[in-house]
This record gives sequence, structure tokens and C-alpha cells, in this order.
Amino acid sequence: MRAKTFVILFFSFLILFLFTYVGLFFFQLQAPVGADYWVKNACTFKEARSKSITVPKVIILGGSNVLFGISTEVLERELRRPVLNLGLHAGLDIDYLYYELEKNMSEGDIVILSLEYQYYYTTEQLTTLFVNNMMAWGTEYIKQLSLKRKLDFIVTADPERVVAGVLKKLQEKGNKNIKSIAELQSSLEDEWKNGTTQWRGYSYKSMNKFGDINVDEISDVPTRTAYLTNDGNLSQYFLENYRNIYELVKKHNGQLLLVHPVTLKGDELDFSKRKSREKIKVFENMLLDYNITLYCEPSISNLERRFFFNTAYHPNINGAKLRSYALSKCLKQELLENINNMLK
Repeated sequence: MRAKTFVILFFSFLILFLFTYVGLFFFQLQAPVGADYWVKNACTFKEARSKSITVPKVIILGGSNVLFGISTEVLERELRRPVLNLGLHAGLDIDYLYYELEKNMSEGDIVILSLEYQYYYTTEQLTTLFVNNMMAWGTEYIKQLSLKRKLDFIVTADPERVVAGVLKKLQEKGNKNIKSIAELQSSLEDEWKNGTTQWRGYSYKSMNKFGDINVDEISDVPTRTAYLTNDGNLSQYFLENYRNIYELVKKHNGQLLLVHPVTLKGDELDFSKRKSREKIKVFENMLLDYNITLYCEPSISNLERRFFFNTAYHPNINGAKLRSYALSKCLKQELLENINNMLK
């Protein structure tokens, strides 16, 4: 075989293989493999609740520090307007938070962005956790991505995971882990019959009627917890996505306020001590260099260990209420000041 013919055949087979692999990747999307389906089901519930609200609302957006650390009931009572807890999972990409916000944003909404600190340093590189979850239940999200980002997903995906997805898709019809809103509401109504919400593990069944997970459980949090572990600069990826969120809110004539996440008072952060206050001031000044303001004192969300549940970003029900009271007081002041400044 002549060298030229060999080269042609080699590249022909390579191209055929690549196209086949890409086809298999898209074929296996939403295959019933192991993933955090509770997040998808929580998103479905929250979207339905969002659609039921017909007046401008407050949206609290972030990872699980919002899901566990906000009492919507308290905020609605204090702010006197509907509140949507759009807390999800800190393992999801910040672009996915934007995606969910876009689906739930309405004219005149106020968006409170409470990000776990790792988001400020996250790069554009995809994580295996995020890719695996999107392959299992984030098909619509993947489809709306740019061609470059789709290719990033394909390259990042573990080939063994893709093959497993193909086999599962061939064996089973549909993905029963992904619930419809009717299924969710029926199941949750059964959970709420006794008037309380119980901890059912990482499941949509742990949510209350507002979409919060507020659990009355004993604290079991590691003694040492790291928050601001990166002393470098803010990532360009965070800055780009923050601007996207800002422009989305602006487009809907809303207001955006960035606030600190809930934190555990301890060795890493204790705002009664000068070292922690200086550390957070450096962080806030980094944001100010890009004209990004962090509202509300971080101390109002820096809670004692007895107010936490199972991780340093997951307050229990008492912690969620305490934080929500303090946050609502700050928000009322900041929102009033923003409105007054707009009228000047």
C-alpha cells in the first residue's frame, strides 16, 4: 500500500471515528445513569413556583448555601414581596446558574446573588461532576451552548461514561429519575401532610413548599473549614459570567445585589477577629477594582457551629432563619438606598 493511500485511509477512519463518537455522545444524553437527579427535580419545582408568581419578586441565586441557608418564609414576611429560592448546587458551573436565572427572571425582579467563594476563582475548565450531571439531566442546557462549549463537553466527558450511557439508553426507555412537575407535586404533598419537612437526604423530598431545604438536625460539621483558600486574582471566567448576569438583570429592569455566602464562625473566618476582617476586606477590594460591590456585612452570615447541619455551607433551620432575618434587614436598607440614588 502506497504511503499516500495509507494516509488517506488513516485520516478517513479517524474522521469517521470522531463523528461516530460525537454521535454517540449526543445519543446517550439523558441516559438513566447515576447522577444528582435531585437537583434537576428541584429546578423543575422552582421553575413551576416561579411561573406561579405574577408580580415582581426577589430571586436568591447561588449554590447550596442558598438552598439550605435561606428561609423563604422569613424573607417574604420581612420584605413583603414574593421570594424565589434559586439555590442549587455549588458543583454546578456558574454559567448554569445564569441559565436557570434566565429561565426564571421576570420584569422588575430583584436578584440577590450569594455565591460560594470558590465561584470567584473558578476557571472555564469543566469539572467531571458538572459534565456527568449535564449528560444525565441537562440536555437542554447542553443544546443551547456554543459549538466551542459543546466540544469542551465532549472532550471532557469520560469515554467509559459515554459508553455506559449508550448501553443504558439502549436497555431502558426514558429516564424515570427525572420527574414531571405533576409527579413532584404529588410526591411532595404526601411529604408535607404532617405540616413539617423532614430530612430525606439529598432529595427533592427534603424541600419545603418554598423550595428551601431547612432541616432540624444536629450539627455534624468538620472542625476546620476552608473558604477563601485562593489568594490570587479573580478569574476571568467569573468576571465574564458576573457581567452576563448583570446584563440579564439590567435587561429586565431589575436590580442585582451581590452578597456574601453563609459561613461558619471558626478558624477560617471569624469576623469578631481583626485577621478575618482584614482578609475579607482584601477580597472585597479585589471586586471593587472591577466595579463590583459586595453588599451587606459578611458578619451577618457568619454563624456559630450550632446553627449548621452537615457542611460549612449548610445551615440548619435555625441558622437559615437567623441568616434570613439579618439579610432581610440589610436588603431593605440597601434596596431603599439604591432606589433613592436612582431618583437623584
